[in-house]
Amino acid sequence: MRVRNAETLRELIGTKQQHLILCVDDDNQSIAKATHDGFQESVTVNDSDRAAVVGEVLESWIRDPTPDFFSDSKRLVEWVHLAREKCRLAGSEGIGSDRIGDLLAKSPADTDGVWPTKSVRRIIEDAGSDDLDDGIRRGYHNSRGWQSREGSHAERVLAAKFRNGERQLKIGWPRTTRLLRRLADDFEAEARSWDRHDEKRRFR
Repeated sequence: MRVRNAETLRELIGTKQQHLILCVDDDNQSIAKATHDGFQESVTVNDSDRAAVVGEVLESWIRDPTPDFFSDSKRLVEWVHLAREKCRLAGSEGIGSDRIGDLLAKSPADTDGVWPTKSVRRIIEDAGSDDLDDGIRRGYHNSRGWQSREGSHAERVLAAKFRNGERQLKIGWPRTTRLLRRLADDFEAEARSWDRHDEKRRFR
């Protein structure tokens, strides 16, 4: 089946993100839809701008996953396992895990009030991947967008949030705890940077 643009491709594969995995071949010529039931459908993008079409769809998912993506823990864990395995077989395990981490950074907090959800924590622990962890860390920073204002209050609130999560998860979630510690360190450093910036402005 051939498609012409990103919108057509989105409509074809649907919005149930955790039900499928996208795999692009070496020439960015095709994209495969593989459900958990094993059904596979190959879709070939028209030769013109094929890489841009596939890339646009993938990047739009990473920036703004659909609300259902994190709702089914079992399917989410299966989806990530399948996605990482497909990336490994394609020789792109590192960058694939990094981009999946970027997507997982959009996770909400769990019912215990600690970010991320338990299903994402389980993925972090089971994967044992620095690339995945780094992708989550970078993805969280990027999800905040460009910041422009005075004061370091926002960064200190986030640092406290991650320190609290680190304390609550220190038993049973070692890699997740390390990730939260690094995020807390990041935002504490960013808060100090804002403080120095404001201090310089006051003495101009």
